[in-house]
Amino acid sequence: MSNQPQTQNRDLNAKAASWDGRPQTLTLCPSPSPAGLQYRSPENKAVIVREVEENVWPAIVADKVKTVVYKRFPLSEAAEAHQLMETSQHIGKIPLFP
Repeated sequence: MSNQPQTQNRDLNAKAASWDGRPQTLTLCPSPSPAGLQYRSPENKAVIVREVEENVWPAIVADKVKTVVYKRFPLSEAAEAHQLMETSQHIGKIPLFP
């Protein structure tokens, strides 16, 4: 099994972090204030948007970006899911389902 997608993601993360040392999280969920962007200048935000449009969205459309799911929990076990999240022992998302 190739680790090329993981390597590509790590390289993209490193490139994003190298700009000012603060990597950004791209979420497909609506958010009133995307994490880390509220304190940036409009010029800096424009650079980030342009980079996302040029580098991230094409990878998503080409199905090169995958969400890593660590463990799924039924909504009835939300407390257990939250406990796991607080341990920081996971890599990936911990989604809840009905």
